[in-house]
Amino acid sequence: MLCIIEETKEPLNNEDIVTHCLDIDKVSKILGYNPLFYKIQWFNGNWSEWYKYGNSDSYQKDNEPPRRYIACFNDHRYKVVGITE
Repeated sequence: MLCIIEETKEPLNNEDIVTHCLDIDKVSKILGYNPLFYKIQWFNGNWSEWYKYGNSDSYQKDNEPPRRYIACFNDHRYKVVGITE
């Protein structure tokens, strides 16, 4: 049976989310469910737009590997909608 998860969470303080942000299976294991949509609360207090995991949610800083914004769960508050079985 599928369950929809919707929650606002404090930062994970877990570097694994940064390391594995491009791997849906590992991200799902870290979170305990499959993320569908999410938004990030930036340090200035504003919220990002809603991102769809795996769809136009990637970025790359100079001299760093590509990442998905879900990597920001490590050190930012976030809202997420996901599913679990």
